[in-house]
Amino acid sequence: MLTIDNWLTLTSLIFIAFGGGFALWQFSKSTRIKRAEFLNQIIEKLRFDENLKTMMYVVDYNQNWYDADKFHNRKCTEFKICQYEINRVCASVSTKIYLWNLYHFSKKIIQIVLFNT
Repeated sequence: MLTIDNWLTLTSLIFIAFGGGFALWQFSKSTRIKRAEFLNQIIEKLRFDENLKTMMYVVDYNQNWYDADKFHNRKCTEFKICQYEINRVCASVSTKIYLWNLYHFSKKIIQIVLFNT
């Protein structure tokens, strides 16, 4: 037999379940909206940023953009800022092992792709 306390408990549980479901629906809806806004920002950047459009044009049409004189002469000091960090990374034994394994893995994958097609 259901008493008033049992009815109130049952009613409150139903309201809690309904509220939880509504909160979950709102969360999924807001997540979709945020994802759409983020994708819209990326698309706007790709389509309307002049520097990015110019860079992609250069890459797509295989234009020569690298000039060794600009990057490797004695006047260029921008890369000297990171030289210590790059040397530390390259001196790491773990980095050397990782790059060695990556090199052999990529060679094996290329052989599989080329000879299995």
